[in-house]
Amino acid sequence: MKEKILKNLESGKYRIEYREHCDCRFDWQLQNGKLDCEVENIDCCNYNVLVMPDLAGQSYVHKDGVLATYDALGGLDVRLRGQATLANFEAAENEITAAIYNSDVLTEISRGIESPAACNNLHHKRMQASLANWIEDNRYQVYVRYPREFSNEYECMLVVIPEEYQYDTLHVPTDWDAKSPHEWAEMYLPAHDIEVITDLYVITLSYYHKDGSTESYGGPDDWYISEADARYALNDKADPDKGDCYELCKYTVDPYSGSIDDISHLKTKKGWKE
Repeated sequence: MKEKILKNLESGKYRIEYREHCDCRFDWQLQNGKLDCEVENIDCCNYNVLVMPDLAGQSYVHKDGVLATYDALGGLDVRLRGQATLANFEAAENEITAAIYNSDVLTEISRGIESPAACNNLHHKRMQASLANWIEDNRYQVYVRYPREFSNEYECMLVVIPEEYQYDTLHVPTDWDAKSPHEWAEMYLPAHDIEVITDLYVITLSYYHKDGSTESYGGPDDWYISEADARYALNDKADPDKGDCYELCKYTVDPYSGSIDDISHLKTKKGWKE
């Protein structure tokens, strides 16, 4: 069997396959206005395998036909299945290893993963999926902004929506594009450029009491990301009925809990004059 293996190596009767594996765990968190991911590395690797399908399951060769593996950290590992005496097995393993090192097979099996920094695409895809799931599991809206209208220059925007409030309309700046969590995660990971929005501006129709207090009618409310857009919209609204008013407030949202940390009154548009 050793001779068949050596002959296959010499004649090129084998194939090289790329394989990946990843069981890592990803813990996404917002930290100081940035996204942070704590990765627990669990059985994460990428490697090439040397396969001889015609010898699969025969002496020295495993049932899947894999004869050797190569990864960036461990290098070449000839994986024979021992069916002879220990001495014969070690001698065959050494001879096959030497044959690989002394031929073009080593170049072929190491191609593409020569560096320890070589990318494990499966790891990247699972990390991307975990980020998308994290966004879906929390009250976040995600967008992409193109400051100079170049497709390869963009900023990822993450808007924190209050947990205890519902919004009827969320107005975003005109140069923002809404993305699905999966689209946004795919764009965020290579860029790592993010702005976390925790201030929202809300226009609410309320009843205006003569003592200066107000009482909301309970919606519908208009929500804005840009204060300038909110102020413009307030000024553009027709005067409310006598006794009513439009209130413009800034809501500051806790990015971790989704609760309202602060409500600041900015402006009131009254429907009657004192």
